[in-house]
Amino acid sequence: MKKIILFLFLLSFYSLSAQKKGEYSNYKIDGYRPIWFDLGQKSEYGSKYSGGLGTYTVKHNPMAIYSPETNKTYFVFGGTIDKNERYLLCMIGCYDHATGKVCKPTVVYDKQGVDDPHDNPALLIDKKGYLWVYVAGRGNHRPGFIYKSEKPYDISKFESTGFKDIMAYPQPRLVEGEGHFLFFTRYDGVRRLFYRTSPDGLHWSDYRQIASIIPEGETKSGHYQITGQYGNKLVTTFNRHKNGDCDTRTNMYYLQTTDFGKTWTLADGTPVKLPIVDKDSPCWVIDVESKGQNLYIKDVNFDEKGNAIVLYLTSYGYLPGPLHGPREWFVAHWTGKEWVQHPITTSTHNYDSGSLYVEGNLWRVIAPTAPGPQRWGTGGEVESWISTNAGKTWKKEHVYTKDSPRNHSYMRRPVNATDPFYTYWADGNPDCLSISNFYFANSKGIVYRLPYNMKAEWETPEVVDYTSNLLPENVQNNAHLFEKNYIKKIMIKVANWQLAHPRHKQTDWTNGAFYAGIYAAWETTGAKKLYDAMTAVGNDSTRWQPGKRWFHADDIAISQMYIDLYRREKRPEMLKGTIDALARFKKEPYPTSGKNDIIKWWWCDALFMAPPTLVKLGMVTNDNSYLEYSDKCFKECYDLLYNKKEHLFARDLGYVIKGEKEDRREANGKLIFWGRGNGWVMGGLVRILKELPADYPQRSFYEQLFKEMAARIVSLQQPDGLWRASLLDPASYPGGEVSGSGFLCYALAWGFNSGLLKDELYLNAAKKAWIGLNRCVNAEGRIGWVQPIGADPRKNFSADSWEVYGTGAFLLAASEVIRM
Repeated sequence: MKKIILFLFLLSFYSLSAQKKGEYSNYKIDGYRPIWFDLGQKSEYGSKYSGGLGTYTVKHNPMAIYSPETNKTYFVFGGTIDKNERYLLCMIGCYDHATGKVCKPTVVYDKQGVDDPHDNPALLIDKKGYLWVYVAGRGNHRPGFIYKSEKPYDISKFESTGFKDIMAYPQPRLVEGEGHFLFFTRYDGVRRLFYRTSPDGLHWSDYRQIASIIPEGETKSGHYQITGQYGNKLVTTFNRHKNGDCDTRTNMYYLQTTDFGKTWTLADGTPVKLPIVDKDSPCWVIDVESKGQNLYIKDVNFDEKGNAIVLYLTSYGYLPGPLHGPREWFVAHWTGKEWVQHPITTSTHNYDSGSLYVEGNLWRVIAPTAPGPQRWGTGGEVESWISTNAGKTWKKEHVYTKDSPRNHSYMRRPVNATDPFYTYWADGNPDCLSISNFYFANSKGIVYRLPYNMKAEWETPEVVDYTSNLLPENVQNNAHLFEKNYIKKIMIKVANWQLAHPRHKQTDWTNGAFYAGIYAAWETTGAKKLYDAMTAVGNDSTRWQPGKRWFHADDIAISQMYIDLYRREKRPEMLKGTIDALARFKKEPYPTSGKNDIIKWWWCDALFMAPPTLVKLGMVTNDNSYLEYSDKCFKECYDLLYNKKEHLFARDLGYVIKGEKEDRREANGKLIFWGRGNGWVMGGLVRILKELPADYPQRSFYEQLFKEMAARIVSLQQPDGLWRASLLDPASYPGGEVSGSGFLCYALAWGFNSGLLKDELYLNAAKKAWIGLNRCVNAEGRIGWVQPIGADPRKNFSADSWEVYGTGAFLLAASEVIRM
């Protein structure tokens, strides 16, 4: 039986892995991977719009529907094959409210090379539970399609209805007793609005035009519409593009029908004849053209009486950046007597797009209204705003996201939105191709991230805890962590726990880092137990010998402690073993395999192990040859591994990008820079600079390198104050990695204390890091979230993962934080 199961698994795996582009329709994809897109219209402040656009556009609507019959939310989106691919797959997923899980999404239609989310799908569910997916077509040359599920409420397989026609920006609606009503746009050199009707989704009426306004002096029309439904009332709101130029979209028009498109009226019921061709038509309800403004419609909803409410944004031009701001959010409300407009808030981009919710007298807007990490790019940080007086005044309700690595964009409202799948969206870096993740959230501000990779058919989304992010006020709230008495107590506590839980041979490199921290803790606290523990290593265990590999940086790391103790006790035997090892190191050939180890210090963390040992020994023996040889070997490593663009060290030669197919990159396509490795480099630089005389000829090289790296490191600090195992792909790794973060905190704090880093930016970064590090100490004094021994970024650690070098890094950080 086990062999049969294994065979079926392998058969399934082979079948999927062998799938070719153009053949993904009706295939399950093992994760939620929204597509990234850039329109390509660049300016000083970035693209006109770009980023993770899996839920683009607002003119594809609805994209999600809650089904009370199954207690599930079905949702469509623009997906892709892989993080590095711009290959559109029109997909559907399902969230089960009963179990709190999502299933693997299905490809409804493989767009066969299209990379543009203008072709993203829209969704409709009929009374029998069949799922209808309307696949958009960007223009006449790229038609749209309609697909229907083979079974009710089942996303496993879809079949074509035979519909293949012009259909940009599909907005399908189901009207009880009538059938399918489809709002859409035709591209005929101009953007004209149309609708079609069908009793069954299979047999469609002819095109019926809604609007094509061409004022005197112009030659082209252009419109974008956003539609809504309240029972049998269908409404369309649309703007006008001056002379067909969508960069000049302005004003707003409104129409409604209550008889399935047979007749159309204004909001007050006054009949109107279609198509609308007059700029001054009575359906014109908002004028911003006279102010020189653009107008972008975002959503339509209805008050308790069925009166329309339109969510929109205005700006002073189409370009991103500050020039065409402010970008103001409004609601326009038909009160039953007149249209009134009320401001809500502002944001930073014309394509910041969100949704309007109406629950009795509570109106709620969820949108990316706060600036994101890519400030002038599409999207931002997600917030909700509420009004309880029909939109007259608004106040911020929840901060859904903050300090994110990428902008969030296009918050979409499911039909019958039900917690926790109340809103959903994708993120992405609008400035460059990036990974894009899928999120949904409830009405209370709790955010969930859908799995990017899935093994099981159904999996539970991850809760994204934005409450752990550290803001400036958090430093004030954690002021006790910076009190000298607290710092001394926590140093002794964690040191004692680690001394009681040894793990490695005393000459191991891990203990080199640990005892560097123990010596700093003794200097800070004066605790006799710590001093006795260090002398016991040499007197009783190692006999003051380094490790046996004279050629290896790891084996002389413990000698840093020997040299520090020698300065106090002046016992020659404390240095003899280290001097003998380094004599061989300087004179004898280096045993190399010729692969990565083509120089003596061929991996970046060696720069913590060895250079401080040589420099310390040179200083205590007054022998500059140790310093000069350290300079030589350090610069060999620098020349081989330091990336002068990123200002970071590759772990070793295997992580240096050479432009070959074997080059390794992270999930988001970025280079791999190990957080711990760079932390140890920064820690090593501190220990070198603390020793070198001010007039030492090469000191300026180390100072400049330290400053360069510090500036880059601060920019990569995460919201919880820590750094991730992989510095350029923090989203792909679990919580902060403490050994790397500890050394980085140590370096930034020392840099500020020494005056080498003068900007308050570094002080604040060190404070945030210290708060984050303290969150990783348990009640016993054990420090968790330490990546185990390894040679690259890993994800194999948690709050229960500890290592002696993590404690050493924490103690070194504490020894400098107490001096700030």
